[in-house]
Amino acid sequence: MKDLKPGRELDALIAEKVMGIPVTKEQGDYWPPPDPGKNFSTQPIPDYSTDISAAWEVVEHMRTKHWRDAFTLFSPEIENATEWRAFFAKKFVSVDDSKFESGESAPHAICLAALKSVEK
Repeated sequence: MKDLKPGRELDALIAEKVMGIPVTKEQGDYWPPPDPGKNFSTQPIPDYSTDISAAWEVVEHMRTKHWRDAFTLFSPEIENATEWRAFFAKKFVSVDDSKFESGESAPHAICLAALKSVEK
């Protein structure tokens, strides 16, 4: 999963697989389904993998969908590491490295961890 880089393709995966929003690629970007009576939605899907406020929407969504008991995000400064690490679990679990996904930023790590959790 680590080969998924931050950007619009990862954002589209998050929209579809985590947030449950179908997307289409139109006009060079990813869009949610059109509003009734309109050709396109007024905004493309959020920048989940690069914007912390959009990534936090993913966290909140995951917390309402059975992953409310365990979410962890470690910054590189805390662990003397080079990447952010995050994971979601359906219940409190012992934390080991195999449960984490690493990313180059907090939003990236959150997105990778969310994808890993929903694909299990």
